Amino acid sequence: MKILTTALLSLAVGSTASATDLQLTVSPEVAKPGQIVTVTMTNTSATDTYTLPSPCLWKSVNAGGYNAVPVFNMFCGSFLSPVAPGQTISMAWDQTDDSGSQVGDGTYVFPVRIYDASFSTITMAPTVVVSSVTNPPALYGKGGAGSAGWAPILGSHGVPSVGNSAFHLSVYDALGAAPAMMLISAKAGETTVGWGTYLLDLSAPVISIALPLGGAGAGAGSLNIPAPLPNNPALIGQRAFTQVIVLDAGSAGNLAHTNGLEVILNS
Repeated sequence: MKILTTALLSLAVGSTASATDLQLTVSPEVAKPGQIVTVTMTNTSATDTYTLPSPCLWKSVNAGGYNAVPVFNMFCGSFLSPVAPGQTISMAWDQTDDSGSQVGDGTYVFPVRIYDASFSTITMAPTVVVSSVTNPPALYGKGGAGSAGWAPILGSHGVPSVGNSAFHLSVYDALGAAPAMMLISAKAGETTVGWGTYLLDLSAPVISIALPLGGAGAGAGSLNIPAPLPNNPALIGQRAFTQVIVLDAGSAGNLAHTNGLEVILNS
């Protein structure tokens, strides 16, 4: 059942305008299979009205990024819907796809598009991690925007359990065909530099892997990254922290970057 509710993330992804007055939350941010996930937006402005292009806060649920393939499409009309100062609007997802089946473990994004008072477009990507394991993957930190304001998203797909050869990561919403580098460390961190933020501990050993992003254009770059997990019980509980840096002349310092992603190996 797809239901509308009221209740309360604010992960801005790409935009031609800022949205400091829009408070977005996802509850829960990490959900067990079948758990209802609610996305809520509140217009905290005392004076400004924003406008949705339909009565729906989001029209699809996408696997991995704002510009990723939808797994579920919501039927919505196409008429402008104002969101007045102080108004809250919420929508909920029951984790089913278009066929009515439960989606698999992974990162899912609710693309939100809204207009400000001058009708400039604001896009945001509230995100939920669906996980059936005790220690789910965790997104942390914020991405740094590249061309046209798009901040790349790093997510995971599948169950992060030892022996799962199908587990993989994904990058979405980057600059298409841009050179990129994945950084992997055993420790998280936060070091701000001129172009953005390293979300890994730079004092610990860091592995770097070049990535060939596909796509063409701002926000259209993507890649699925196979990450088969060894079938070694001794690795249960081990953690890896990763982030992707993208060469992008449209970003501050010519580099855009993803959020951080923590993966814990489960049994």
